[in-house]
This record gives sequence, C-alpha cells and structure tokens, in this order.
Amino acid sequence: MFPLTVTALVVSTVAADSLGEGVATSVEVDGWIEVAVSDGDESCGHWKIAVAMIATASKATTTTGSRERHQGRAGTDERWRPDAEWDTWTVCRVSAGREALGRTRRARASTRQALGGLVGHTPGMRLVVALGGNALLRRGQPMTLENQRTNVRVAAEALAPVAMEHELVITHGNGPQVGLLALQGAAYHPDEAFPLDVLGAETEGLIGYLIEQELGNLLPFEKPLATLLTMVEVDPSDPAFGDPTKYVGPVYEKQDADALAAAKGWHFKMDGEVWRRVVPSPRPKQIFELRPVRWLLEQGAVVIAAGGGGIPTMYLPGTRTLVGVEAVVDKDLASALMAQLIDADEFVVATDADAVYVDWGTDRQRALARVSPDALAQMSFPDGSMGPKVGAACDFVLTTKRPARIGDLAALPAVLGGDAGTVVVHGEGILEYR
Repeated sequence: MFPLTVTALVVSTVAADSLGEGVATSVEVDGWIEVAVSDGDESCGHWKIAVAMIATASKATTTTGSRERHQGRAGTDERWRPDAEWDTWTVCRVSAGREALGRTRRARASTRQALGGLVGHTPGMRLVVALGGNALLRRGQPMTLENQRTNVRVAAEALAPVAMEHELVITHGNGPQVGLLALQGAAYHPDEAFPLDVLGAETEGLIGYLIEQELGNLLPFEKPLATLLTMVEVDPSDPAFGDPTKYVGPVYEKQDADALAAAKGWHFKMDGEVWRRVVPSPRPKQIFELRPVRWLLEQGAVVIAAGGGGIPTMYLPGTRTLVGVEAVVDKDLASALMAQLIDADEFVVATDADAVYVDWGTDRQRALARVSPDALAQMSFPDGSMGPKVGAACDFVLTTKRPARIGDLAALPAVLGGDAGTVVVHGEGILEYR
C-alpha cells in the first residue's frame, strides 16, 4: 500500500489516527466531514476518506478502502455508523476517485461555524420526502397545467428550507397525470394506446420539470437540481396483477365509466362517491438508478426521482431482457425502498393530513405523535389513503431501524423537528398521542 497523506480541514479539535500505511485525520465534530487524501503521485489518483468524531482513541478504526467492518454497521452506500450504544464515531468511508479537492459532506449545523467558509456542501440529514397527490392536484380540481403549477409552487415553498439544510430526494405521485395521458393517447389512436410504463416516464419528466422550476425559483442559483427517469423492477408473479387497485386519471360518473370499460377494457372502482380507473400496483423489488442518485447527492444536488413509484419494468422470464409493464408502482412503497437503499437518515411522507389518526372521522379520533410498527399493525387504515403511507413508513423503520415521519406538507419543518405529524420509530409497544 502506497503512503497516503490527508489534505486536512482545520476544525475545533484534530487528532491523528492510523490509516493503513498512511495517515488519516479525525475531527471532533457532531457530523460528517469528507476530505481528500492524496498519495502524492498524480498518476495514482486520489482517495477520499470521510471522517467524523473520535472521542476515545481505543475505539478508533482504520481501513484502506476494503470496506472493513469494525465497531460499526456497514451501510448500503459504504458509509459507516457506530452502533447505538457507542458514543464515538470512526472512519466512515473510503472510496477511490480522481478528486483532490477537500470538501465537506453532511456536516451538521454545529460544524458549520467551526468550518466557516470552507463548508460548500449541503449539511444535515439525508432525507427522502414523498409528496402526496395533493402536492400536484387536489381532489376534484380540473387537471389544468395552471392548477398543477400553483400546487407545486406551494409544495416548493415548504421544500426550499429543507433543501438548504439537508440532502434531499423528492418523490411524487402521478395518478391523475398518467390517467390523463392515457385518455389523450386513446383519443388520438384508439387502437394504439401508449402503455403505462411509457406514460409513467412522460409524467416523470413533466412533473419533475414543474418541481425543478418552482423549487429553483426559491433556491440560490448555485444549488443544482436534477430529475432522473427512474426504472423500478417488479415481480411478474405479483398478485397485484390479478387485482387492480391503483387509481389513475380523472373522476367519472358511473355511466361514463361503464362506457369506457366496455370500449377499452379498463377496470373501474369507486373512489369515494365517484368512479375512477384502476390499474395493477405491484410492489417494487429494485431501483436501477441508485448510483446516479447517490452521485448527485454527493454533488449537493436536490434529486427528483422515482416519480409515480418509478417506471414499472420486469425481466422476461429466464432472461436478462428488461421490458416495461402495464402497471403503476405504489409511490409510497417505492419511496420507502429508495430511502432504504440510499441509506437515508429519515423517510418523510408529506401529505395533506396533519398526522396519522386512529378512529378517524369519529368523535374518538386522536392524532398519533410517536408510535412503533407493532402498535400500528393493530390498527386499521383505509387502503386508498393513509394505509399505503403507514405501510411504507413501517417498511422503512423495520428495515433500517431509523425513523419515518408522516405529516402535513405545509408544516414540513415542524414535522421534521417532531413538533407536528406522526413519527414511526423502531421499538415495541410505543404509542403516544398528541
């Protein structure tokens, strides 16, 4: 192993630890710092190493890029965290790269003052925020571009301060939009309607454009934003294909729904007091664009991805040939999977409800403040509204042991701070009301 030399950042307290045959630097701050480590030979490239707080030398660890596991849990993106009972942080990640420039990664607010002007990267947590349907179109609103842009503008006002404090991935629904595009396509070529995977890809671009523009109008010009077409793998044997449940498109009177069902073979179900088209909604298995998402976050970008649950795809049986699927993946489940796979600190479902309620619609209704998945499993929530959101939050918490939050988009900072909404936490028998 060739010698390594750290291009160090000066912070409050600095101590030296061993890094293989070279030298690393640990910084005593409550956050994550990334600095460049150079071998002194340009032809050999450079290493980047993330370091964090070291309180006790005996608990420090070293690695040379081999993803060695020591006193921590290896994350899905090769970042390290100490176990809950330890009060020290150790080397978090080593990755090969061609960058020599020292820069910061995920430094927390308490670190920014110590680093002064050196902080050039978004601090705080890594978040996935799933926008509810109300962020784009409220129930009963005409599906005009003006209405959608107005609603996105309101969402952007809530998201902008979060984007300045945290690494942020935004996901969103697309049910009304994909249904409208299906109607437009069927009207143009009744016998050659575009499949739902293609329509889903179209909505990712359409909605991503609106979010980028309205959010970009509120953020500094230097803050990058990016919308990713995101393919999601589903299982061809998923039982959802035999029981369509996902609402798409506008609302209909019964006679109009019956006419469309007879003419196009579409399925319809009641959504409240109106009729809407329903399509299969299989569970997501895999998200293909994870590396671009991580890379963009590391460059400080706000990422808009997995829109509408992602573009549904599957492999043809017995092959590695990927094809599109006539379905719409559940947005909340896909968002929870995204949060899990990019090692998000928290998963947030931003909707038009101020919290998760028990006994909703009765004189006994109560808002949940803090609750564990096992307690939620004893409760019942509507499949068409809060049910998928609660299920997705529980999936994330059970998989990662990290919190998930559900609350009002307009109160997003308060939801993140625990002053509003419902937080789902790892544990057993936790049930607290507001």
